[in-house]
Amino acid sequence: MDLKGKQPGRVTAGPFLHGSQVLCVINDSRLVSLDLSQDKPSWEYQSQKGGIVGKPQLLGDMIVVADISGQLVGLDPATGKPYMPAGFHLTANVGPTATPIPFGSDRAFVPLTDGTIFFLPLSQLRSSPETGREADKATRRQGDKEKER
Repeated sequence: MDLKGKQPGRVTAGPFLHGSQVLCVINDSRLVSLDLSQDKPSWEYQSQKGGIVGKPQLLGDMIVVADISGQLVGLDPATGKPYMPAGFHLTANVGPTATPIPFGSDRAFVPLTDGTIFFLPLSQLRSSPETGREADKATRRQGDKEKER
């Protein structure tokens, strides 16, 4: 992608301003960061599971991207690289209806397609796969409790 010429693909969401970066979703599944001081993207992130939902949000020290398959990924704002490549995947037959928003200092509020909500600990987007599995079980139990309320 060269900002001086024709852009490959079409902007399907955005632009979103983040500091000196402009973020755009291209063809529903690629997040591109444009640095205002360059004529080319500073980084790109390609969703592996499906189209990106809503506006990528800055939560804590990461940009959170949600896709229609239920995958949530935390990206390093400087590089676009996922803190944990697999991210967090909702295990129920639901997906996010919008990008999560901050809910306190260490959780995200995630609205779901079945009309319920899910509180995602941000540590789930940073943890290693080994520790993530145990935390995933605890998070699902917490999510089930929230749904019962």
